[in-house]
Amino acid sequence: MFGPRLFVSYRRADSEDSAGRLFEALKSRFGERVFLDTSSIPYGEDFRRVIRKRIAASDVVLVIIGSQWLTAADERGPRLQQPDDPVRFEIETALARDGARIVPVRIDGAEPPPESALPASIRSLAALNMAEL
Repeated sequence: MFGPRLFVSYRRADSEDSAGRLFEALKSRFGERVFLDTSSIPYGEDFRRVIRKRIAASDVVLVIIGSQWLTAADERGPRLQQPDDPVRFEIETALARDGARIVPVRIDGAEPPPESALPASIRSLAALNMAEL
């Protein structure tokens, strides 16, 4: 099966259902060329190593942004502001890769995140043209 290699980045607490449906739709068209962490990383694998490798091999990184993507928090505060946040790591990795097309995809009426609300390492995400589902 031919087509682009796709990486789907999402926050489980915010958009797991929508990301899962998008993944299934893309997988039906592109097969194993679509990567979604929860179903694509075997147990016991080093998350960061696998993410770096898969983003490096991807033509397009889809960043799924739901209504709580920016505000999702835990006991330490907003998740996206934490250096060890997996979603932030995926975006930082994608932005650091030359030639990767990063497509933010807003779902469920989510507003585009303002640049000022993003950590400095991913602020350029706010300047990208965003799709809406």
